[in-house]
Amino acid sequence: MSLDRPAVTIGLPFFNAARTLREALQSIFAQTHQDWELLLVDDGSRDGSLALARAVDDPRVRVLSDGVNRGVVYRLNQMAELARAPYLCRLDDDDLMHPRRIEAQVAYLEAHPDVDVVSSPLISIDEAGAIRGIRGAGAARVGDPVSALRGCPLAQGAAMGRTRWFAENRYDPRYLRAEDHELWCRTAPHSRFAVTDEAYLFCREPAEVNLRKYVLSCRTDRRIYRQYGPARVGRRGTAVLVAQSFAKEGLYRAACRLGLAGRLVARRNRPEPPEAVARAAAVLEQVRRTAVPGLDGEPARRRTQG
Repeated sequence: MSLDRPAVTIGLPFFNAARTLREALQSIFAQTHQDWELLLVDDGSRDGSLALARAVDDPRVRVLSDGVNRGVVYRLNQMAELARAPYLCRLDDDDLMHPRRIEAQVAYLEAHPDVDVVSSPLISIDEAGAIRGIRGAGAARVGDPVSALRGCPLAQGAAMGRTRWFAENRYDPRYLRAEDHELWCRTAPHSRFAVTDEAYLFCREPAEVNLRKYVLSCRTDRRIYRQYGPARVGRRGTAVLVAQSFAKEGLYRAACRLGLAGRLVARRNRPEPPEAVARAAAVLEQVRRTAVPGLDGEPARRRTQG
């Protein structure tokens, strides 16, 4: 293990995340693979989450803050520039990693040198941490140009890739709220993506829909269809995708007015059998018992701040 050359860089951008950041950090320190560095990148927080990040005492942790709210796309590109490791993965400030995520995804990329980015299904949890279901399992085709256009092929928060690939293929700030979809679409013709069978991310999802953000995502998706669709599925196929997006947006608008949006959110996930729910809940409990140096009474260690 080398501080100057870790195996993996974990990038965690955060903004006003004091309520959830501790559990995200616990999931990192719970990893079975410990040869990592952590970039904690503040995006202009005002709620105390920066102080929480700076309290973490571990030489593998770098805290970076310029005091400005620049947005997640800027921070994702910044992390690719600053990463020291050959592999880069992202964790959102309200999600949690499965303890085997780093171990499993590093092993996958080392065993498949032709793969640029590997992701996984995600386990959806509510704001209290209760298991809601699984999403993204059993994908038949991942990342060919047509399937990448029709639907986002990789869960961004569960993805790990080669740092050089992320540095050479930056997120485009013009595609806000669907920057990952645009990135996969743009790079699919010359890249190789994969999804593991096992889920390695616990994704926290509110029961209700933020309609403003959802509408922006739909609008950006339509820009993506119009940009990449004609060459991949023809003008008629592009028109169908755009029409489907408008219909989906209308459905969510109506559901929000009727107070039924929570039902649509629930339908995104596949219910898990009781034994699978129990296993996932046990993993979450294990993560929540993990100590974070500097936050849980462990001896202070040198850390790096920026």
